[in-house]
Amino acid sequence: MSKIALSGVLFVPLLYLVTTGLVAGCGDDQSDGQGPGGNRSPQLDPVEPQEVDEGEELGIVFTVSDPDGDTLYLEAFDLPGDSSFNPVLGRLTYRPGYDVVSAEEGSLTLPDITVTVDDLYLSASTAVSITVHHVNRPPFFLGTDARPLTELEAAVDPDTEHRVRFQVIDPDDDQVSLYLQDNPAYARLEEDELVLAPTQGDNGSVDEFDIVASDGTADARLPVRVSVGSVEAEIPAPTNLAQSSALGEAVPVGGGAFEGQFTFTSDPHSFAHSPLRLQIAITEVGETFEDGRTGFGPAVAAGEPVSVEMTLEGGKSYRWRARFLSDEYGPGPYASFGGNGDGEADLVVSIVPETTLTQTPHNPSPMDVSFEFTSPNVTDFECQLDSASYATCSSPKTYFGLSDGQHAFRVRGVTRDDMPDPTPAEYLWQVIGGLARPDTNITAANVNNDECWAEFNFAAVLPPGENAGFFECCLEKLGPAGRTCSEDTDFSNCWPPKRYTDEGDGQYVFYVRAVNIVGERDETPASHAFTLDCN
Repeated sequence: MSKIALSGVLFVPLLYLVTTGLVAGCGDDQSDGQGPGGNRSPQLDPVEPQEVDEGEELGIVFTVSDPDGDTLYLEAFDLPGDSSFNPVLGRLTYRPGYDVVSAEEGSLTLPDITVTVDDLYLSASTAVSITVHHVNRPPFFLGTDARPLTELEAAVDPDTEHRVRFQVIDPDDDQVSLYLQDNPAYARLEEDELVLAPTQGDNGSVDEFDIVASDGTADARLPVRVSVGSVEAEIPAPTNLAQSSALGEAVPVGGGAFEGQFTFTSDPHSFAHSPLRLQIAITEVGETFEDGRTGFGPAVAAGEPVSVEMTLEGGKSYRWRARFLSDEYGPGPYASFGGNGDGEADLVVSIVPETTLTQTPHNPSPMDVSFEFTSPNVTDFECQLDSASYATCSSPKTYFGLSDGQHAFRVRGVTRDDMPDPTPAEYLWQVIGGLARPDTNITAANVNNDECWAEFNFAAVLPPGENAGFFECCLEKLGPAGRTCSEDTDFSNCWPPKRYTDEGDGQYVFYVRAVNIVGERDETPASHAFTLDCN
């Protein structure tokens, strides 16, 4: 068996742990627990006896250590089938099959598993005991086509015999008994057949009962629903129709909400002859229902809640109606939600606007600030400063003379249906007022043509007590193939002394400007013209 090296100590999180014994390795007599050169034995924490049910997974993690920090090797012996051992993680995994223990045995303790750890000189080992418990699996039903059978439905005329075949499988090959529960007198079982023989006295009835399969320990149930003859019944129209948004908020007739999922509901129905489904027919205002689309809810019994969920696009107005459907008795009459005509809306759905700030002031900022923002599919914007109310605004939005301290700006797009963005864009920042723009000076300029470099020292005159800002530098090379310092993007952050090397021969202008703490730049950068002649 190959060995996997573990460096020093293996600490693996918990699981199920127990017994250790120290044994000498590699044929040496190490009764004193030490190997060559005073080597000490590795340690393997004990693992308590384990229990696991058939079909369940058992995980055991072994924790090893070595007092000398030696490389360690883990091995496992006498592993049961359906198990695996990872020597790197020190993890044993075992999932016993359902054939390990018989029902008569109840449980079975497997031969011990032995796990050893060694450092090539000394070793330790532990024995792990695992007891497996039998698990009884219940029987289940199959149709004659061998597919899973979850329910039976039948329509039978009186004074006729109807037979329905099915299969019962027990995965443990246990003896299975069958019987009917809550069944009408005309229903009986003959081995794997349900026999239905109603009389005229059963005509018009709808009966529900169960076929029960039992292995003596666990049961399986197959629901049966039988309709005898014709049923005279009228499917009701939905009542108390309502609509709500994805947030669960009720939307009144002609009300608005954002695109996404909507829920349409009715009061529970009272039709006792069969489950009913709620059907929603919805169309855009001005269109016919035939041009719209339809949504269906699940089939529910009388008295149970009924609803339909549909996803609707934004930027449209809808009207809708509803009815109940029976798989056996057909549809009932429609009920209208808003009672509106073709040109009126039951529901106005807006596109959710995404408002984005495209330009924000420096943080901290001076007392005058400006914001720019955008949002698709909106007709207006609303802005809010601090705790003031939202007010109509446009981009850019400028504020003058703000007070010192923390401020918050929020902006939201508003759709053509007057629905504001539910998640406004927000910017939090600090204002520091009364600061003058910095004044920048070059204090020293040195040009070395022998080594081909130029170096500059500079400083900024800032108002007393102002926090330090930073500097931006730019080196302009004159001539047709040169570079300029005409744009803000030509400047980059710098700090004195600023040295330029290997720029090549030519005429240059060095520019430097200070930027104060609120982001205001020196509007007249300091400059120094010089020539490099490095040949």
